[in-house]
Formats: sequence, structure tokens, C-alpha cells
Amino acid sequence: MRLYLDQKDWISLARVRLQRADPAERRAAAALMKGFGTGRLIVPFSESHVLETGARARPAKRLDVAMTIMLLSKRRALAPVHAMWVQEADAFLARRFGASGDGEPEPFGKGLAFALGIPEDKLTLPWAADASEAEIAMVEMYAIAEPGRAGLSGYDRERQARWDALVDTLSSTSGDLVKDREKYNEQDRIAAMTLIMMGNEMIGRAIGYDVQDAYLDLLREEGPWAIIREIPSLAVMTELLRVRYPDIQVPWTSHDYHDVRFLSTALAYCDAVCPDRRWGELARRSEHITNSGVIIATGRDAVPQAIEMLFGSL
Repeated sequence: MRLYLDQKDWISLARVRLQRADPAERRAAAALMKGFGTGRLIVPFSESHVLETGARARPAKRLDVAMTIMLLSKRRALAPVHAMWVQEADAFLARRFGASGDGEPEPFGKGLAFALGIPEDKLTLPWAADASEAEIAMVEMYAIAEPGRAGLSGYDRERQARWDALVDTLSSTSGDLVKDREKYNEQDRIAAMTLIMMGNEMIGRAIGYDVQDAYLDLLREEGPWAIIREIPSLAVMTELLRVRYPDIQVPWTSHDYHDVRFLSTALAYCDAVCPDRRWGELARRSEHITNSGVIIATGRDAVPQAIEMLFGSL
């Protein structure tokens, strides 16, 4: 059972470890320990946790949270959407059109490079080939705690520039997408925008596998949602955008898109997710998300609620 924690939950767990927690934080930690006691609970960390931890101002606070993440996740990680959707797209093209790509998407893996979506052959790993798990975890802990980490900051800057550009697009189109929305199939409209946000990469992959004619026929006959709904992380992203758009009085921010992109893989693949209250309420408005069976728990007692729903009364 995989439980995705919000950044605030990792901060609370760090406070428990340092014996500075309030009663609600201690309840969350106790519930988590009961879950671990079943031998069936995994709490993966993600790129979001890495970036948010690295953004904390005080080095000691960064290290406290990074250590807690390493101790409880045991380096188990959730893939980011920019790495995940490509695998999902290849699986979709193989399943639907007989494309030659092989293998199933791998949303869960191990280590910092996996969480960031960076192939290990792109990095010079700073540990020996025979390093122990504890040694590797310590190196990764310090990498998370240090925002100027060598070899990773370039990737961070490149992705941040892309996300900032997408936020500008979301903000500029939000009014048009909400206007006359009752006259249109919203899932198709937002799914089309998701495909646009991906640039030409979807059709490029179809061309690469020589199935572009069948792909374009499906797009014309059934619409963009017929494609996006079969690509799990992009389907969740599309739905989160769809339920967020009507709230036009609240401007889009880079933090909004940060939440959308990291919840996209969490809600698509984890058994339970503890988002903040606002995004939890938005996610529950999507039948596509709720019908997948993912548990969405919010509020101060989100973690105990999620553990009880996953394992019953322990």
C-alpha cells in the first residue's frame, strides 16, 4: 500500500522525530507506525518533496526534513510526471495500435535520481559501486538538504522555466476556457490543451512507431479525451486543470501548477494521497479520479484517516 504524503506531513513527522510535535502530529506519526507495522506500507517521496525541502530557508530545517524523508521512505520514490507520461504514452500506443514499444510504465522506483526523473547515466553518482544502502541514503539526504546541489541545479532551472511558461499559458487562457463552458465537452477541451502543452511529443512518438495514421484517426473520431484518459498521469492532470479552471477569481500561480504536476502521478498510482484541503476537495469533484479508487484524505488527521481506510482499525 503506497501512501503519498504532503510536504506539510513530512515537516510534521520531522517535528515528531525531534520531539517538538503537537498532539495531532503525534497522532499522525503513531498511525503511520501502525501502518509500517503491517509490513505493507510504503511512503514514497517525490520531486516535489525534494524541491520544497530545498527551498526552506534554514539549513538545519532542510536537513531535519531530508533526514525524515530518507528514514521513512527508505529511498522509495515516485516518478515525476515529465518522466511518467512518456512511458504511459508508449504503453498506450503499443496497446491501442500495436506499436513496437515494450514494457509497462514504472511509477515507483528508488533513489533521488528516480524521483527527479533523471536517468542515472546522466549523473556521476557520488558513491562507490559497493556502497551500502545507508551510505547512499546519507549522500541523498544531504543532496536534498542542499538546494545548490552540483549536477542537479541545471535540471531544476530548466524545468522551472518550462513550468513558469505553462503557468503563463494557463493564466492567459483560463477566462476563455471557462466562457460558455456549458456548451462544450470540457474533458475534450482541456484534454486538447494538455496535448498542446506536451508540444508535438505525442504525435512525434506515434510517428516514431509508425502508427501516426491510426493515432490521428482516433483523435479525429473520438476526440482528445479518448487519448488522454488512457495516459494515467496526464488524465489526472487534465482533470485537476478542469476542476480548477472555474475558480477564475483566484489567479493561477506557479504554486498551483507545482501542485497539479506532482499530484498527477500521486493520484494516478498511489493507494492513498494526503493533499492539502483545497486540492483534495478539487480532486473529489472529478469522477475519473474518484472512480479509480484512490483514497483522498485531508486536514489535520489526514494521515490517521488514510491509514484506517487502507488497513482498517489496527
